[in-house]
Amino acid sequence: MTENHETTDVQQLTVELRQREYHLRLAGGGPQSRVWLLRERYGRHSAHGTERFLQLLYGAALWTDPGLLPDEEEIAAAVENVDLGAIDVAYLPLDRAALDILHRPTWQDGVEPYITHLMQNEKMSRQPLHQGNAAYWREAHRTYRDIDGYHTSRGFPFLATQALLEAAVISVTGGYPPKSRVRLHDGRTAVIDSARWARDGAPDHYLGRFPGDAAEHTIGANEIAGPDEPR
Repeated sequence: MTENHETTDVQQLTVELRQREYHLRLAGGGPQSRVWLLRERYGRHSAHGTERFLQLLYGAALWTDPGLLPDEEEIAAAVENVDLGAIDVAYLPLDRAALDILHRPTWQDGVEPYITHLMQNEKMSRQPLHQGNAAYWREAHRTYRDIDGYHTSRGFPFLATQALLEAAVISVTGGYPPKSRVRLHDGRTAVIDSARWARDGAPDHYLGRFPGDAAEHTIGANEIAGPDEPR
């Protein structure tokens, strides 16, 4: 029995080491690799295509503000030190900018000018981060007739990508990522759908649902009980 446990422990350690090596390779590959890193770490079971949508959002954010790109030496040092947390900190401004696009009342307004520019700039459209983004945008909007005869479009994995980015940001700022179950000071429990920020730091409020209530409610961060608060 002991030998079997030791073998299992060694196998588990080997898997974890290989996974960490893979994550570090992705971490050092720029934003176009980070989209896969986030999918691996925070959303392996999320909707198909989140990495493509996230690449589009990164591209739009960096086109608007190239200064969001993390310093290469800072990333290289974090990879050398096997510090994925430091890499998340370095990417926080870019992750927040991509998330800010999704949190707009009409998120596509934050992407359309970028796509227009991309379609007019062949050189830029061949760069790794931007390559294929215009085609992905067009394909997502292309209408077709579904099996029921109605016209529809492929669309974007909005909620899954939003959850991915929020989990990454909250890993740095603190707070409750999507799907967290929280307890309020008044004793009620809720499941977090999404987070919202009014300033830097942890989220100021959340969108969540209470048991037996399908409606989404705004929950202030100050309404949530701490883990040591008596029930």
